[in-house]
Amino acid sequence: MRDTGPLKLLLRGILFLPVLFLPLLVDPILELSGIEARHLAVYSQLAAQVRSGQITRIGWDLRALKLFATPRAPEYQILVLGSSRALSVSQAWFPDHTLWNASVDSGTLEDSAVLLHKALEAGHRPTTVILEVSASLGRDPQPGTSRALSPDLRPALARYGLAPRSPLSQLSDINLWWNDTTRRLLATLNDLKDARTAFVLSPDGALLAPDPLPPVMSAQAAVDFLNRLPPEQLEARSQSRPFPANAALFRRVLDDLTARGIRVIVLTVPIHPAAWDFFRKRGGYDDSWLRAELAPRNIPIVGTYSPQESHATGADFLDPFPPRPALVKRLLSDAAVISALP
Repeated sequence: MRDTGPLKLLLRGILFLPVLFLPLLVDPILELSGIEARHLAVYSQLAAQVRSGQITRIGWDLRALKLFATPRAPEYQILVLGSSRALSVSQAWFPDHTLWNASVDSGTLEDSAVLLHKALEAGHRPTTVILEVSASLGRDPQPGTSRALSPDLRPALARYGLAPRSPLSQLSDINLWWNDTTRRLLATLNDLKDARTAFVLSPDGALLAPDPLPPVMSAQAAVDFLNRLPPEQLEARSQSRPFPANAALFRRVLDDLTARGIRVIVLTVPIHPAAWDFFRKRGGYDDSWLRAELAPRNIPIVGTYSPQESHATGADFLDPFPPRPALVKRLLSDAAVISALP
C-alpha cells in the first residue's frame, strides 16, 4: 500500500493557502465595496467639526480623524505627537500659545512621522514639537497597520530617505499581520456609533478626561490586564532598544526638525507601578538608549518611565499605561516646559 502521508500534507497545505493570503485581499475588497470611503467621509466631517471649535465624540479610529484634521487645523505653535499617553496635552496648559494635539491611541513612531509629514506638507510651521515616545520607539515596523494612515506612510518615509518593508518580507510575522488586518476590517465594518471605544476630543485635538474618572486600578487588576496583552504587544513593551528601522526614522525626524529650527521636546511618561515592576523584569522601559541618543543633540527629555522617579502612584493612571491628565501636566510644569516656551 502506498504511503499517502506526503500527498495529504500537500493537499492540506493547498487548502490553507486562501486563509494565509486573505489579508492581501482585504484592502482591494474594501476599496471596491466603497464601505471604507463612506466611513472616511464621516471622519472628514468629524475633523471639520473639531476644527470649528466643537467638542467631538468619536467612536473608533483617532488616526483617521487626526489624518484629516492635522493638516487643516488652524495655525498652531505647538504640535504634540505620540500615543494615548500624550493625548491629554491641551492648549489650556499653554495659555500664551496655540497647540494642536495629533497624538493617537496606541500611536507608533510611524504614526507620528506620517502626521508630522501631513502637517509640514500643509505648510504648518510649529515652533515646538512635543514628541512622546516609548523606550523601543514602537514595535517592529509594519506597513499598513493603520488603514487610514497607510497610503501616507510611503511619502512620509520618503521625506527621510526611507522605505517601508515589502509585504513579502513580513511573512515571518503572520500573527501580527493577521491581527492588524482583522482590526482594520472590523474598524471599517463597525458603525461608529456602536463602537465600544469612545473618545471625546476638545477643539485642540486633546482627549478630554472621562467624567467621572474611572476608579483607581489596583495593582492586581493591572497585572491581570498585562497578562492578557497580545504576544506582539508584550514583546514590544519588553524591549528597550529600537528596531533598526525605527532608530533610523527617529534620527532623521529629529535631524529634519532641528534643521527647520523647530524646538523638540521628547516626552517620556511613567507607567503604572505594577506595570513598571512587570516590564522591568523583562527588560522593558529602560530609557538609557534614548537618553544617550538625545544628549549629543541637546534635546531635552521631560519625565521618565519610572513611577518612583516621577513620584507617581497607581492613583495617577487610568490603566497600566495611560496616565491621568494631572500627571502629564505636572511633568511638563516641573520641567518648566510650559513657562519656558518662547
